[in-house]
Amino acid sequence: ARYGAVFGVMTLDYSRRLKDCEVLITIPECLETLLLSPQSEVWTRCIKYVVFDEVHCLGSTKNGDVWERLLMMVKCPFIALSATLGNPQEFSEWLGRIQKTHDRKVNLIIHRTRWSDLIKYMYLPRNVPKLTALQGQKHIPSFEYVHPCSALGTELARTGFPPDLSFSPKDCMLLYDAMLTIKVPNDVQKRLDALHPLTFFKNLLYIKKVDAQKFEKALKDELYTWSASGMKKEILELVGRLTKGLDSGISEVEKNTKGMCYGTDYLKEFFMPLMVDLLNADFLPAVVFNLDREICEDLVTAMLFTLEAMEEQTLEAEGVNLKKKSKDMAKLAKQAKRKRDKEEKKKKDEEGDPGEDEDGAAPVEDEPLYHVDPRFSFIQDGQAMETGELEWWLDRLLYKTKWPRTHLLIRALQRGIGVHHDELERAYKDLVETLFRTKHLKVVVATSTLALGVNMPARTTVFCGDSPNLDPLQYRQMAGRAGRRGYDNIGNVVFVGIPPKKVFRLMTSSLVSLHGHFPMTPTVALRMVNHYGKVAAKENSKKMLINLLKEPFFKNREVISEQAKLHFRYSIQYLLEQDLIKYHAEKDFQVHGAGALAVHLRFAQPGNMVFVRLWDEGVFD
Repeated sequence: ARYGAVFGVMTLDYSRRLKDCEVLITIPECLETLLLSPQSEVWTRCIKYVVFDEVHCLGSTKNGDVWERLLMMVKCPFIALSATLGNPQEFSEWLGRIQKTHDRKVNLIIHRTRWSDLIKYMYLPRNVPKLTALQGQKHIPSFEYVHPCSALGTELARTGFPPDLSFSPKDCMLLYDAMLTIKVPNDVQKRLDALHPLTFFKNLLYIKKVDAQKFEKALKDELYTWSASGMKKEILELVGRLTKGLDSGISEVEKNTKGMCYGTDYLKEFFMPLMVDLLNADFLPAVVFNLDREICEDLVTAMLFTLEAMEEQTLEAEGVNLKKKSKDMAKLAKQAKRKRDKEEKKKKDEEGDPGEDEDGAAPVEDEPLYHVDPRFSFIQDGQAMETGELEWWLDRLLYKTKWPRTHLLIRALQRGIGVHHDELERAYKDLVETLFRTKHLKVVVATSTLALGVNMPARTTVFCGDSPNLDPLQYRQMAGRAGRRGYDNIGNVVFVGIPPKKVFRLMTSSLVSLHGHFPMTPTVALRMVNHYGKVAAKENSKKMLINLLKEPFFKNREVISEQAKLHFRYSIQYLLEQDLIKYHAEKDFQVHGAGALAVHLRFAQPGNMVFVRLWDEGVFD
């Protein structure tokens, strides 16, 4: 590494350089384990700074309680980051009360500006021509523009604009032009004249992003005034003008498909035309989101088979001898592989290393070469990864996964298509992320695994199919992948197979406000006793743990805090009765008997308590 062995990693099933790193990258569950582990007392005192990324996960039912306890226990300075927090002021005040115990102040910084604006579209295919190749298709893409005002009703005076519903410059100009076509009273017309871009920007040599945002705010204020003054008829007419093309497109597609345009079969039928249209509209690279793992793989394999079939038919029609071509390519590949193996052997001999490299890559058995015609691939000549580097990555993947070289997902990668979800092999996901970041992969079909925590920005985000789990928070996380900083001034968001009402609801729903979790369980109480009873610095431990009982993240925190203390008292009594802890006059409370086992099985709570009780009763003897 450039700066040496600086970074360490710790997850539930993997740990590297934990004790000697300068920067540890970990997950909340592991950081909580370290903070509450008496064996890590010295190590945790060395923590100088903590970065909590995606801190809105505190609201999750899965591990939100872990996030909350971490924020209450951490003693060093920290920064908490989130792009989708609905109540930042309330959250900041709660953190401030906690940090008072450490004589520190919490500063709230709100930044509402995206680097690249987002333009929304619906994919509404009506006249799809027969496809004979991926490249070279000349038909007009079937994307219908969606104006943000399409999702707004006439009750703006009551509801207001969602704080994160932003208008791009294109949205603003289309809105202003539509407003000029509405017959309005003279005083309103005068205000519209003052908003004319030639008047609004007349003193500027050039228009900066901040100036465009001022114009956006002025338009929103005017539209709000229309609603407040009872101009419902004018607002409905305005929205009708902005959605005319969209409404007709939706009606036509629903009619042609007999209302079946929101199902899985529709997605599979039109996925290939969608990809061609993304290519023609210069919307690639793209991340396609579907929250069903099986559908993700089905979409990719169906497109792979279609491309392979089209390629075979085209080459046969052109008189290409496929067998001879495969043999020639295989011969060249073997020559390249022998040369590469010879160079690697020479390098290992010089370094005195006869074994595998540190990543476990090893030569694999020769298999038939998979040749791809650029006309049937998203990767064109000059865009593919260098042969030697690609072969190294493939050898590494095949060694770790034991897949054949002709595996469906590997063949898809060689055509610029990838899949990403939790159940895939880690080595394959690493390769997908690497190829996408280095622009050697143009389309990735993924579940929510790419919604946060992975650096894979794209030009376009596609929401392909509906799901009950597709909520406003998921939508904002996924849409945030669109628009690459430094590459794209505009990011594109495309909706496919999702009912319009849900699309509008996702666009206009307010950000999710965080709410806390009840902080105390018998397992948490047991872990607190375990930490306090074994550490040397009792006062530091007490100062850290007391916040778990004092400052829960609730509006009626005094009541919840009192309940948490009572629950802690009950938990201590329960643990004593179950002989999981004991009181010693010299050492205070100490974990006893099967209590250590219950601490170790903390991730299974409350099942860990049931297990140790059955263990003590001799059920497993």
